Amino acid sequence: MALSTQASLLAKRAAGNQTVRPATQGFMKWFWSYLSQFGGNPQLQVVPFGTLGATETVIADVACRLYALILQKATATLTYTKLTDSATTSSDADSEYRIKQEGAGTEISLMFPYGQPFANGITMQGNTLPSTGVSSGANGGNGFAIIGAA
Repeated sequence: MALSTQASLLAKRAAGNQTVRPATQGFMKWFWSYLSQFGGNPQLQVVPFGTLGATETVIADVACRLYALILQKATATLTYTKLTDSATTSSDADSEYRIKQEGAGTEISLMFPYGQPFANGITMQGNTLPSTGVSSGANGGNGFAIIGAA
């Protein structure tokens, strides 16, 4: 699957269709303002994803940059979201990012103003333990990623 980027304004509209909490709305307002004023309005793609579990969720299978990640949680169970620089598999040992999230209704917003490079793609997974592939089942986070070309 190749990236299907579009103008920042269109990506902003696509991200606006996602349901987020007030703090994330403020974060996104600043994020889009920053990209238009200082970030050169890169071509972007909004990639929504469902509840993360042990099954790999591929966000991109080609080199790309991660600009933002929004994680929402519906259950109180502690889970770890893992992002791996891979086009096909997530890794417990080689995860570039592990994000701990606990509490029903919590939301985490991460932003990389210059885009965090991933050489091979981005694959995500949700687990209940930080170092093993124990599935988070229906307790993992969901949300969306904003990516752009490498």
